[in-house]
Amino acid sequence: GVREWGVWNEANHDSQATYRNPKRAAQFFVAMRSLCKGCTIVALDVLDQARATTWVRQWYAAVPRSQRRFAKVVGIHNYSDTNRKRSTGTARIIREVKRRDATRTAIWLTETGGLVSFARSFPCKGGEARAANRIGYMFTLAKKFRKDVKRLYSYNWQGTDCTTRFDAGLVRLDGSTRPSYDAFKKGLAGFAR
Repeated sequence: GVREWGVWNEANHDSQATYRNPKRAAQFFVAMRSLCKGCTIVALDVLDQARATTWVRQWYAAVPRSQRRFAKVVGIHNYSDTNRKRSTGTARIIREVKRRDATRTAIWLTETGGLVSFARSFPCKGGEARAANRIGYMFTLAKKFRKDVKRLYSYNWQGTDCTTRFDAGLVRLDGSTRPSYDAFKKGLAGFAR
């Protein structure tokens, strides 16, 4: 019964087997499409990091021409833009996708959110207030690109206790709400499609 699928999460991240191989990621898209022709498939899902546009360009070049029209959804994980309060990475990826298919491709922000903590760049101290502020900006970005962005998925619901490398939870480990939960509710109220 599942009709919506993603081919590969953060295909351009250095932790992924597809990092240096956009062609392989393109092959996975073609294979998935052959398995579920009537499904909605997030054909490409990338982080807004350095060289993302080059990676996207190489991915499209590797997709056979006969299959490109089926790449109807591209996902962006725009943590960098959201948490640094900029729009450059998101804008570049959208622009590159539109160069390949100017009309049909929908952009989904498939993973985004306010970082409570992430390695040294976003320390846990003061992180909850910062994350709430960035959640507000997450909605600002989605509205800025409203013509292209059709869905937004905030990651994630439950956070940690700052002992892990990554925490973007709307609620704490004990289930109590963080300021970012309230910011999410506020942003969602003005975000109806």
